[in-house]
Amino acid sequence: LNEQLNARVDFKDVNLSLIRNFPKLRASLDDLVIIGEGPFANDTLANIDELALTMPLRNIISQDPIEILGINVVRPIIKAKVLKDGKANWDIMKPSPAGTEAEASNYNIKIKEYSVTDGEIIYEDLASNMYMSMKDLDHEGSGDFTQDIFDLATQTDIAQMSFLFDGIKYLNKVKVDAKVGLAIDNNKNQYTFQQNDIKLNDLVLGFVGSVALLRDAYKMNMRFDAKESSLKNFISILPAAYTKDFDDVKAEGQMAFNGKVNGVYSDSSYPAFDINLNVDNGNIKYPSLPNSIDKVNVKAKIENTDGVLDNTV
Repeated sequence: LNEQLNARVDFKDVNLSLIRNFPKLRASLDDLVIIGEGPFANDTLANIDELALTMPLRNIISQDPIEILGINVVRPIIKAKVLKDGKANWDIMKPSPAGTEAEASNYNIKIKEYSVTDGEIIYEDLASNMYMSMKDLDHEGSGDFTQDIFDLATQTDIAQMSFLFDGIKYLNKVKVDAKVGLAIDNNKNQYTFQQNDIKLNDLVLGFVGSVALLRDAYKMNMRFDAKESSLKNFISILPAAYTKDFDDVKAEGQMAFNGKVNGVYSDSSYPAFDINLNVDNGNIKYPSLPNSIDKVNVKAKIENTDGVLDNTV
């Protein structure tokens, strides 16, 4: 690995077990660390307590190519970073020497399931002034990755997710519970989101649509809407609103929140979008504050029809 990567890879131990996943074989690496080089010499890209692979038992008694059926990542800390010049710390593969061909691999990836347990992910993009963090992340997915066209079912739970863009904090330690089903078409590099629900604190959003991977861009066609019409559910995602006494907050009034995104996203283009928020005669009362906020009425529409940000209304 160290010969193939512009990074230093190390681990503490290797374990093999037949008992935990019998009749499958479980192989794991303990304390796996990936540390960058060059401009990222002081950065740790990944620090993983355990990386485990599940394989058929026959892999140790036959000459057949090794099959990897499942991947489990336990307590990973991943720190992804992009510098102002666009260099990313995960771009660590060394280029192949000119005139050489890649050797055939003796591995056969037949993944049926994967999981991440108690993870932490930090993404920092200095080029676009963006920051996102996810703490206490549990994620699992199942699907037949051996097929070109298949369904992938996922469950994600995040205790705290924060998102900042251009110095503005849009999400602050939001709790996430997401059940997402995907129809994957590898022939077309297209991912279709079936009817899915994502819960952000108390706000439940449903969304459908698709994302297609182009050569240097993403083609998007997505729609979302709030599943419940309570004002309290909506204000739970506001950065300063979700406090320890939020369960005792009294909020009345109806709310509607929906939107869509359609078009190509790349370094030089943005998709068109349409976002709507309506609040009718809302009232909010925090138990720790002497006064309430009364008669809240909002009718907001953010619309862009051509993807040119300067034409946003």
